[in-house]
Formats: sequence, C-alpha cells, structure tokens
Amino acid sequence: MYARSLSSCFLAVALMATLVAPAAATTIVVQPSSQDAFIRKNFPNRIAGASPTNKRIRVQASPPGTQIWRGLVQFSLVGIPFGSTVNSAVAELSAGNNETNPTLTHGLHRITASWLQSEVKWNNAPPFDASPTATALVGSGTGFKAFTVTPDIQAAVNLCAADHGWLVKDEAETATNDAINYVSLEELGAADIGERPRLT
Repeated sequence: MYARSLSSCFLAVALMATLVAPAAATTIVVQPSSQDAFIRKNFPNRIAGASPTNKRIRVQASPPGTQIWRGLVQFSLVGIPFGSTVNSAVAELSAGNNETNPTLTHGLHRITASWLQSEVKWNNAPPFDASPTATALVGSGTGFKAFTVTPDIQAAVNLCAADHGWLVKDEAETATNDAINYVSLEELGAADIGERPRLT
C-alpha cells in the first residue's frame, strides 16, 4: 500500500512505465483525458470545457494579441505504479482541421497548480511553465500530433502533487491567425471517439 492516493493524480499523455519489480517494461495507454478545456483572452470569463457540447480544445494565435485561445488537458495516471521508471511518455492530441502551415508550432507547457474543467477560464487560468516541455509541428494535415513529455510524467509518478496536466498554446501567439481545434474527451461520435486525447 502506498502512502499517497494515486486516484488524485491526473494527466494527459502516452507512456511506457518500467516497473521496479518485475523489471519488464509495461506499456499503458490512457485515453481519453480526464479533463480538458480551452480559454479565450477575448472572452475572459467564459467557461468552455464542462459542457457536453464542447467537443474541441481550441488553440488560436492573434496578431493583435486580443483573440488568443489556449487549451488545457490532463490525464489520470492512476494506472502507473508509484516509483515506476518512465522510459517514454507521449501525449497526443488529434487536430480536427488543417491550417496548411508547415511551420505552425504548438507547445505543451506544464501546469503548476490545480484547475477544474467546470471552472477554468482566462481570468482564473492556472500558472504554467514559460518554457514548453515539448513542441510539435501541427499545421499540416489532421490527426494525432505527438508531444514527448517523459520528464513531466516521471515527475508526476514520483510526486503526485506535480501532476496538473498541460496548457497547450501556439508558440508564436501573435504571428498568425492560425487556429487548431483538437478533439476533446466530450467527443462521442463514431468517427472521432478514437481521436480523443491519449497518453501512451
């Protein structure tokens, strides 16, 4: 029995955990996320995450800086034993549109405080690391975009309090008007249910 409650740990990512005993590697896929949302600078008090109709995590840049949108995503890590060594962790978000911009880069920034899908908005958004844990080119084609987040998952497995998921943002938020909508956990349509956020 562990001294902490693993059920309180959440995160969004894909990982391979090596158990202390036995030493064989075990692959765990977590899908969908436990909570996700998006926040809008131009609607700072609007909550967009708790409704069953919020089927997308929207991330948008804005040259004037007034219409920036950011996503948040978190996954449950309850299936990863305390003390595991994480060899690989990959968070994947599925883009529902193609901006045809091969240089469009989104980053996953580790969130450093708790947040709730039913309450989060621009005006109460949790703090996050200024530097991304991982980035990915997301502007060409639809489907899953992969972010390698191994150190964040290892930290969360070592210390539950380190686990608050990630903020998803355009790494050049005032350079273009590009926007990507990622499939969220609320998506239950037959064509998209397998595209919900996952961690391997």
